Amino acid sequence: MGNIPIFISSGFTSATLNYASTLTKGWDLVLNTVNSKGAFQWETNFFHSILKDQVIEVENLPTANQLINYTPALPTPAVGRPLFSIYSFEFAGLDPNDGAPLGILDGEPSREYAAIYAEATPENIQFHGAGRPTHFGSFRNTLGYKGFSLSANITYRLGYFVKRAGVDYVDINRGGFGHADYERRWKQPGDERTTKVPADPGTVNPLMNGFYLSSGALVEKGDHIRFQDIRLAYSWNAQKSSLLGLNGLETYLYINNLGILWKASKVLPDPDFQTVQNLRSIAVGMRASF
Repeated sequence: MGNIPIFISSGFTSATLNYASTLTKGWDLVLNTVNSKGAFQWETNFFHSILKDQVIEVENLPTANQLINYTPALPTPAVGRPLFSIYSFEFAGLDPNDGAPLGILDGEPSREYAAIYAEATPENIQFHGAGRPTHFGSFRNTLGYKGFSLSANITYRLGYFVKRAGVDYVDINRGGFGHADYERRWKQPGDERTTKVPADPGTVNPLMNGFYLSSGALVEKGDHIRFQDIRLAYSWNAQKSSLLGLNGLETYLYINNLGILWKASKVLPDPDFQTVQNLRSIAVGMRASF
């Protein structure tokens, strides 16, 4: 499904239609082991999935602008690429004289933004990779002793890229809200060695601003490992449960989203939650069987 232009005589300029074909291949690996039996139990559950999807046919060839302006809700398909793909203008750093962002034009660093836009094609813009994880899975260990059980789950998502938000100087110079990157902007010669955030031009420059926001400077690897959840439970034995007229009774404490253990990006706090906070949740409960 995608948003494609249609004849104006229809009364609409575009419509969301099914106009492409994709082929998806992959495999799942599930491994469950019992590491220890007896009074002390230890079990391990491992899951790993590999996914590769590719667009094999599309009715309308995409433009460079459509590919770069990626949105997860409405991706632009291109033959031979994953349906959800991340593209950008190639970023060549900052001008050491005034901190302006540099692109690539005819193989050389350039700040001729209008020409960079005009000469952009699906073939010469930068393709980073899939916008969704191509490897993902989980690793859970469960320990048990005399009715108590403790499990901890680690999940991971690998092999994908994300576009992050950046400082919008058009908005700032029109009196709008800023972005935390503003504090990391280029301020003096030499800063180009330690930051990718351009200097504030002090004026509204849509071409420069648009190039920067569509450049590889704001593309990050999304790979990360997360401490997903932990669960502590106690199962009452059959004799105590029967006194209450139950076949079984379990009380538990569950904590979800304990935090990220590792991430490839040094800038993004959480690659999968850029605009909203990934909240931690704690639940206490009781489960009974009759």
